[in-house]
Amino acid sequence: MKKSNEKLCEEIQNNSSSALLELINQNSKLIYSLMNRFYYKQSEKEDLFSCAKIGLIKASQNFKPSFNCVFTTYAVPLILGEIKKYFRNNYSLHVSRSYQDLYCLIVKAQEELETKTQKNISLKDISEYLKVSFEDVLIAYESHYSLTSIDSPLVDDDSLCLLDTLKCEENNDLSLKLALEKLTKREQMIIELRYYQGYTQEEVAKRLFISQVQISRLEKQILEKLRVLI
Repeated sequence: MKKSNEKLCEEIQNNSSSALLELINQNSKLIYSLMNRFYYKQSEKEDLFSCAKIGLIKASQNFKPSFNCVFTTYAVPLILGEIKKYFRNNYSLHVSRSYQDLYCLIVKAQEELETKTQKNISLKDISEYLKVSFEDVLIAYESHYSLTSIDSPLVDDDSLCLLDTLKCEENNDLSLKLALEKLTKREQMIIELRYYQGYTQEEVAKRLFISQVQISRLEKQILEKLRVLI
């Protein structure tokens, strides 16, 4: 009779090597499904699977019934963490465009839910709200655009950086970094897309599902907010 993941974890924590092998075999399809959300060469498949297994093993060694969730829910973030670590150690992480688009929906959903409920929203809440799997939401969220270095050149002018645009005094890098961290996720995304990814206001508007006029107004507000914070 097939044992549950939870039962196998209990045996693994009692040093059962056979239970560990059974758990890996039982969850190999889950591992491959998570791997297939990323771009990788066929020649890397075996190495990537081995790295992903580390996440599954870590999960099995630490899972507890008191976590109040099924084992796979607990294991997925750990498996994804090992997959992304593999890519970071070998080359830059690549996720499909669909996940980039999903992140825009996540940002919009988060703001709508927080406005409606007046409380912090979890990724699980967003997953249920968007009717998208938790795994996909997690990948999209963790792989979203990270703000480029504040002294990196802007896409339209190699001689300028964001500090120049804000007309800040020299040596204000730390102040700007701290100010950027105080922006909301949507505000950070607008800065990233506009100033480092080279998107037009109209293109950003389409990605965030709002009008170009709103983006123009938001961008001005964000830049003014940064000037005040600095």
